[in-house]
Amino acid sequence: MSTRKTKHNLAYFLNLPYEIIIEPQKEEDEKWYIAYAKELGKYACYGKGDTPEEALKNFKEEKNAFITYLYENGKTIPLPEEKKEEFSGIFTIRIPRHLHVLLHEQAQREGVSLNAWINHLLSFHAGLKKGENRIVNKLKTLITKLEAMLPGYSYPVKYKERNMLTQHTKINIPHYSHQNKITTKNQYYENLS
Repeated sequence: MSTRKTKHNLAYFLNLPYEIIIEPQKEEDEKWYIAYAKELGKYACYGKGDTPEEALKNFKEEKNAFITYLYENGKTIPLPEEKKEEFSGIFTIRIPRHLHVLLHEQAQREGVSLNAWINHLLSFHAGLKKGENRIVNKLKTLITKLEAMLPGYSYPVKYKERNMLTQHTKINIPHYSHQNKITTKNQYYENLS
């Protein structure tokens, strides 16, 4: 993160193009929005409002006061992060011929284009890790509630054997194959090779 240089005046820092993030907030029945720039600190410099527009307006006022304070007191003023590389959504990848054939056959069985099939596979696997913890935590909560409602009941042995509730790194997420039977993620990978 870059800092203030003495050669710039206050107007320079006040006009820096920070990326502004607006997030909804909720606590019990109360709802509001906050606006902030991550370089300035989410809770060090932010605007709050009942609407996104009000939060943005309040942030701009707060940002100017915050940067003025830092500048007048000789403190470090974080500069906006450089914009990240723009992505077009198109990339080329070289794969072995047998994998190309396999993916093409799978796409045909599913009745979609090769492009749509690969997009589905990438989306599924990219999001899998993100969702695993959320799924496991929800399952634990639901099972705890079920066990509380049904004294003496415990979840089926097949779930214990799959380690779905104890070790989320070994979770087997089922999906439907082209024969409409459930296979595990591990069997899916075995079929690819």
